[in-house]
Amino acid sequence: HIHNHFVINSVSFKDGKKYHDCNETYALLRHTSDSLCQEYGLSVVDKKTMKKGKVNYDNYYKGYVKRNNYHTMAQKDIDRAIAMAYSYKDFENILIKMGYLVNVRYGKLSIRREPFKKNIRIERAFGNNYSIENISKRIETEFAPRVPFIEALNPNKAIKSYKKAKHEKAHGIYGLYKYYCYVLKVYPRYHPKKILSPALRLEVERMNEISKQTRLLVSNKIETHEQLLLYRENVKTEIQELSSKREYLWRKFKRTQNEDEKKSIRYEIDNITKMLAPKREEVALCDGIEKRANTVQENIKEFEEEKGKERLKNEF
Repeated sequence: HIHNHFVINSVSFKDGKKYHDCNETYALLRHTSDSLCQEYGLSVVDKKTMKKGKVNYDNYYKGYVKRNNYHTMAQKDIDRAIAMAYSYKDFENILIKMGYLVNVRYGKLSIRREPFKKNIRIERAFGNNYSIENISKRIETEFAPRVPFIEALNPNKAIKSYKKAKHEKAHGIYGLYKYYCYVLKVYPRYHPKKILSPALRLEVERMNEISKQTRLLVSNKIETHEQLLLYRENVKTEIQELSSKREYLWRKFKRTQNEDEKKSIRYEIDNITKMLAPKREEVALCDGIEKRANTVQENIKEFEEEKGKERLKNEF
């Protein structure tokens, strides 16, 4: 019978850590196996019946996905807080305003955010770059403009400023309308603190990604799959040319002894680096568009097949 095997290194070649198996990783292997079977047209048991006393690995996989998204969003929030902070204490305050519970024990920083129950030890989860010492160093070197974001809103301050503001009293029909709106509690008495859940924030990110893809298609007048592939190849060619030019400049920079000439070369290198970033993003967007288009086509095909089957049933 057709089956598969997973070959796993017992020790990671990246960090030298030993592999530890658990129900969660086994659930991930099962899900990966199902995905491979579906990809190659093999049968998959959709609903796995569980005998009494057996482990339900579907629940473990759901937990893995939930934790994985939680970790991803937490790391992004930490990076954002580091770039916006003026000091380590300010960094902790920003995390607290973003809705995280911050805890330091034995020189290790842990954070947690509702509705999740488990703390994230950020140095263990994300590497040595997230130790307290290295975070303090990153705060000194990384910078991002401090912009207000929805998690940092302080509802008490907002209410106080609203109460202090002087408004002209409404009269006549409009005043009567305002009065009944107040009596019927149309206007909220309190302004609750709005915190986006990690799942919702992921959906917002996906929506932003789709918006970028749409703008790319519209701005470059891409209407067919062939045009998309051609555009991507052209961008890749530009990236290769710019990368080659930058490598040449780096070699020239190392050979040059003149400081003024070095500054000029470094300026050119920095400009090329700035030009490469958006082009690489465009390639990634093209890849995402192609993948999404294939998925949409498959969904349409499945829908049409199901519709055809229903039509045949109705005819007979």
